Amino acid sequence: MPKKIVIAKYKDHYIRVENTWFSGASLFIDDKMVDHTNRLIAMDPNEVLLSATIDIDGMSEQIDVSFEVIWVVKFKISIDGKYFAGDQIGSERLPSYQAI
Repeated sequence: MPKKIVIAKYKDHYIRVENTWFSGASLFIDDKMVDHTNRLIAMDPNEVLLSATIDIDGMSEQIDVSFEVIWVVKFKISIDGKYFAGDQIGSERLPSYQAI
């Protein structure tokens, strides 16, 4: 079964998104699953399908994952509305986030 995985490090935290054809998509923060969806098709690449809020140094930061899934799986990870990792999808290009 094909699987797509993107792993990115953000301020000493590991963000991982996994997608498989039959098990859906999951968002992990530091190896803990924080969100999951079983949607098989996602046609609006600006719609957030996975999200979580994490606390870093006393500040809340929003992690969102958007998908474009028809024949090929593409997804982007954004933090506080800025592109962070994965594919650049959607009609609205997000500014890139500068990881610290």
